[in-house]
Amino acid sequence: MTTRAFLGLTMSCARCHDHKSDPIQQRDYYALAGIFQSTETLSGGRRDAYVDPDLALRLPAAGVVHNATAEMDDKGFHRIDPNRAMGATEGALEDCAIRIKGEPNQRGDTPRRGEIAMPGLAKLPAISAKESGRLQLAQWIVSPANPLTARVMVNRVWARLFGRGIVASVDNFGVTGEKPTHPELLDHLAVRFVEGGYSVKKLLRAVMLSHTYRQSSASDPGRLKRDGANELFWRMNPKRLELEAIRDAMLFAAGSLDFARPAGLQIAGNGGKGKVGRTRALLDETAAYRTVYLPVLRDLLPEIYKTFDFPEPTQILGKREVTTVPAQALFFLNSRLATDAARETAARLGEVGGDEARVRRAYLLLLGREPARDEMAEARAFLAENSSDWTSLVQSLMAGAEFRYVW
Repeated sequence: MTTRAFLGLTMSCARCHDHKSDPIQQRDYYALAGIFQSTETLSGGRRDAYVDPDLALRLPAAGVVHNATAEMDDKGFHRIDPNRAMGATEGALEDCAIRIKGEPNQRGDTPRRGEIAMPGLAKLPAISAKESGRLQLAQWIVSPANPLTARVMVNRVWARLFGRGIVASVDNFGVTGEKPTHPELLDHLAVRFVEGGYSVKKLLRAVMLSHTYRQSSASDPGRLKRDGANELFWRMNPKRLELEAIRDAMLFAAGSLDFARPAGLQIAGNGGKGKVGRTRALLDETAAYRTVYLPVLRDLLPEIYKTFDFPEPTQILGKREVTTVPAQALFFLNSRLATDAARETAARLGEVGGDEARVRRAYLLLLGREPARDEMAEARAFLAENSSDWTSLVQSLMAGAEFRYVW
């Protein structure tokens, strides 16, 4: 995950054997694994006691009253304590032996932590016997001399803005990945990103003020024939809004979107199956807050998240999938969020000015434009046939592609 996230390399292939396509040896994998094996992950709980591994005794910490009824893990921590976050610290320092063919009980040589020797990449700073190597790994990843980190990041930003990366395989910069369509541009943006102090804000500003980003999505027959996939970015690709923007746009049209950040933490429980209770989200998809503030539990994603291609939280996905499935249409027809938002939006249209004025307000509110002549006629015919059902008219506009896409 670390190498895919920061370097765009599928290093996990080298767990069982030398990488079949990229210049990554099995020794490199286990030299990196030793750093993580020497790291202790802290669960985020409150340590009320310490554990003596030899005597297997749990004793109360000084000045702390031990709560015997609270569920604790095997290291003396209360288990997801809402006032503490997960973290990492130095663990039992040891190198990781190579597992022959990936078999856990068949041990081979033991490379030293951090002795990664991939061609084209600098060596990690020296790791002493008294440290895990996490600091040196971090320094190596963000070093200006590292040819991958900045390129991977700017490519992900480009893919987010244009719908397609300069390297289309945003998580794979290896031999089996896609070749960059504009390698010089990728190099330029990477250098600019590093010189700008790794500021994503500066990078976004530079790209979004460019002529390439500000092009329309209008097609051109000649260019379409030569480059139908738009690999040369001669126009803007129409983009479907992501889940967060779709949901926020519906609540905004309804006038119910709360821009404030919800107070406190929105997670309760301890993750276990005991009497204390399981982990749960205190806000769900019907809450009026911006979607970015709603809690995401890895194993308990709401159905709307799955319907609109929200990434699996346990995996790395540099670019979200964009699927078109029947469940998306059913969401706009039947979900509580869609029906409530449509009813509240219809109520905002008012009664003044007659049907034409209200239809114009609906189009302006939902699509950012006035209706064409044929659209006005169709809307009025729909209202006449359906007893002036403004909620259904609004809901049909929300279900349309124009509401869900940026053109």
